[in-house]
Amino acid sequence: MIMASCATARRGLFAACTAFAIGVSALSAAPALAADPAAGTWRYTVFRDGSPIGDHSISFAPAGDQLQVDIKTDIAVKIAFVTAFRFEHSSHEVWKGGRLQSLTASTNDDGKQHTVTAKADGTSLAVTADGATSSRPAETLVHNQWNMDNLKAPVLLSAFDGTDYKVSSSGPQTETVEIGSRSFSARKYTVSGDLVRTFWFDDQNRLLKVAFESRGSNVVYELKP
Repeated sequence: MIMASCATARRGLFAACTAFAIGVSALSAAPALAADPAAGTWRYTVFRDGSPIGDHSISFAPAGDQLQVDIKTDIAVKIAFVTAFRFEHSSHEVWKGGRLQSLTASTNDDGKQHTVTAKADGTSLAVTADGATSSRPAETLVHNQWNMDNLKAPVLLSAFDGTDYKVSSSGPQTETVEIGSRSFSARKYTVSGDLVRTFWFDDQNRLLKVAFESRGSNVVYELKP
């Protein structure tokens, strides 16, 4: 029984992990170019069916005309005191003028290792995923949960394994989101395509919450109070 539950957790949580650093597609309500976030760190708790299973963080460091972003995810699913699934991810992004300049990412997907790098050369973006190199247009965006410019992109580069996600979106809708004892006025976006997710952002373009279903489990990333 534990082995069956562990297998289900592995399948479901891989979808969860590959989802969160997620962008969304074109929306008429999206700004032409979103302002860079202020220096600081956004921190999240990851829940599965209401139980905490890990942490996620996004750190911003403006550096002259560039923005450096560090993303970390640490998830462990335990069933009957047995670790059924482990996921660790870290990435370093450098942005300038709304374009990705470089990406360095490493992922431990329950023992399977992935590395992804990307480097802008002016006319294109050279992407190397697990040793295989390919080229993308210079304006390619990497999927992540912080960049509101992703709202205009129908295809986003995965920082986990270098594949492309095709997405479309609807919204925004105005809602109130409850996190802990606080209430936030939020804009809700629903994403479909290769990723099926619901996102809530505040009026400062800060991600408040992400929710989706994975293998019968409800997965939520929620901003820490």
